[in-house]
Amino acid sequence: MDIQAIKARNEISSVVGRYVTLARKGKRAVGLCPFHADRHPLLTVDMARQSFVCYACGARGDVITFVQQIERCSFVEAVEKLGGHRKETTPPEGMHTGKPPKAAMAIPDHNRMLALLLPYITPEPALTRMCLEFEVGQAPHTLPAGWYYLKGRLVFLLRDAAGRLVGFAGRCPAGDNPPKYLNTPAAHGYSRNTFLYGLYRAKEAIERSGRAFITEGYKDCIAMHAASFTNTVAVCGTELSPLQAELLKGYASEVVLLPDGDAAGQQAARKMNCLLEEKGLRVYLPPPLPEGSDPDSLFRSLGPERFREFIGQQCLFPHRTEYLLVTACLLFREATTWLHGEATRCTGIVLSVLETEQLPPVKPLHLELLNACTGEAGTTTHWPEELQQTALALENEYAAEVRAIRDVIAYRMQPGDMPDEPETPAKSIEARLFERLLLLYLDARLKETVRGLAGELKVEKEPGIRQEVLKKLKVRKRRHREVGMGLEEAW
Repeated sequence: MDIQAIKARNEISSVVGRYVTLARKGKRAVGLCPFHADRHPLLTVDMARQSFVCYACGARGDVITFVQQIERCSFVEAVEKLGGHRKETTPPEGMHTGKPPKAAMAIPDHNRMLALLLPYITPEPALTRMCLEFEVGQAPHTLPAGWYYLKGRLVFLLRDAAGRLVGFAGRCPAGDNPPKYLNTPAAHGYSRNTFLYGLYRAKEAIERSGRAFITEGYKDCIAMHAASFTNTVAVCGTELSPLQAELLKGYASEVVLLPDGDAAGQQAARKMNCLLEEKGLRVYLPPPLPEGSDPDSLFRSLGPERFREFIGQQCLFPHRTEYLLVTACLLFREATTWLHGEATRCTGIVLSVLETEQLPPVKPLHLELLNACTGEAGTTTHWPEELQQTALALENEYAAEVRAIRDVIAYRMQPGDMPDEPETPAKSIEARLFERLLLLYLDARLKETVRGLAGELKVEKEPGIRQEVLKKLKVRKRRHREVGMGLEEAW
């Protein structure tokens, strides 16, 4: 392919003009940038240099780069869209390179292997249905040459963002010897570092919502889709490569990480967090899942509805934690926990902690509700009408989510759960629920406060005020770390 000839045949303003309304200004043209939420014409097309640049989001390049970015395709695909065609080159007759020509290389027929797979059935109907949609199959023990590595394994189809079959991942049956997974070799067309499992099914939902969920494994991704979180992809391991991050950035502006509930998963998620933020994506890392669990195992234990509610509460953003905490106080006003050797009502502890932390609810009515729950009035009929209506609205909206969290805690608690101190009864499920929701609330509010103080520090010029803001920021950041550690221990 003659790249320069292709560029010459495709005048950049004409190509960009297919996607953007341009206004010509001499040798340049301007328009709204299609790569960010542009309200002013910040995209500039330079006809003399045959290039484009946006001075707001930094997008820049030539006509091929523009097509790559707006069509979310590879360099070769962009060239083909611009009228280029791949050339099949052969060495001159009599010339020997020592390697067989690419056309002669033996690349197995993926569709041939696909036809041999048997359907994969699970005890959970919703998972079985989704596994069939993802074309998950069981490989027989008798396979053609080139596919021996998959025999007897659970096989996941690896389709690229366009839906083309590029390979397979074979998972060994439970209890068998490692390696746990064997993938199609890179020589046969699959590269893990440039691939996200499920993207071909998830990309439209990701684009609509602007948010993507990332899981570690194939089965976790399928479980999320079965629970209607269709904007989910998997990294096919614990590492996220820069190329995968770039690929995701073409579809999402915000990412929620859902690693496995173990130390390795959390460590990998923190690395992903840094990489994705470097790429300009907003990242949310929820509190860890229960130790030893993952989205797939939780889906199987909780069922679709409770799993959906649980994931919903895991992905809480700052003020939603407040609604859940207040709802828990409404639902379990009489719940108690042991404090300094005495049974103490959880609602009272919540109110005391919020006062000590100087983080009262954002909504004043919620603070009134907490005070009412802590008081002696046993039913909402003794409360003012406005409080009654607020309490009813909270229970209607969030009671199911709070109970879902309680069910997960019950699932985790073993029958022989030991007390934290001698001669002190073990915490009840409700006590652990309050502890969990309180820590979630503190984590979200402290994170919000830290971001606010950091913003103040950026714009504040007066040294004395800057020093005070910096002190507050250090205290809040330290407290946020402590609360994060408490979440990990409590869970």
